[in-house]
Amino acid sequence: MQFEALCSYNNAMLVINGVNNLFSKKPKQPLQIWEVFDGLFDKPKQVHQQSKEEIMKARLLAYNEAWKKQHRKG
Repeated sequence: MQFEALCSYNNAMLVINGVNNLFSKKPKQPLQIWEVFDGLFDKPKQVHQQSKEEIMKARLLAYNEAWKKQHRKG
């Protein structure tokens, strides 16, 4: 059942995108598969992704600590 729904969704998206590109100046955001087939597909869970700033800050702090340990005079 999910396979048939997925196939029909993909075919519909191809047609919708083609018509949108031909006749619309502002293409609309298409519906997601879990919005179209509400009972068959679950909405994916939102996973928090670290921003680039958070990643760089963590890397710099780790480097700073490692450098301090290596160059500590004692």
